[in-house]
Amino acid sequence: MKKLLVSIIFAFVVIGSVHAGEFSRTILSSTTLQASTGKDATTSTVRTFDFDKLGFFIGYDETEVGNSVSATIVAQVSDNGTDWVTTFFHTYPSGATIDTVSLSVDGEYFIYMDRTIPKPYMRVNIAGNNIDVDDIAVIDVELVGTR
Repeated sequence: MKKLLVSIIFAFVVIGSVHAGEFSRTILSSTTLQASTGKDATTSTVRTFDFDKLGFFIGYDETEVGNSVSATIVAQVSDNGTDWVTTFFHTYPSGATIDTVSLSVDGEYFIYMDRTIPKPYMRVNIAGNNIDVDDIAVIDVELVGTR
């Protein structure tokens, strides 16, 4: 009987937490960095106060001909949506607290913010390294979060 009661309580906790907020998934940016399009890009701005939890999937695909291409990802926050400062975020799966991540291998990366997001606006800044006409990086940034 005790196991049944514990199972029922666990089910209510799990179901309640799953349905506690609305899940959101939004593409913020799809950018090709090369000499003609520029070596830096910034995603759309996100109102962070709309979210309880906030993370970003970053898809990275590079084409190298002569250079060693990479991209540096920086999360930025703002009080007013105009003046931006770099902020800390966490990486998956290590959970390490960092303020930049350098991508140099094709794949999908995930970064997430603390539960207490410090400012009402956020964006992701992407800087391409060793980008030229034939050495390019394609970067997609997708917001995921619960409201």
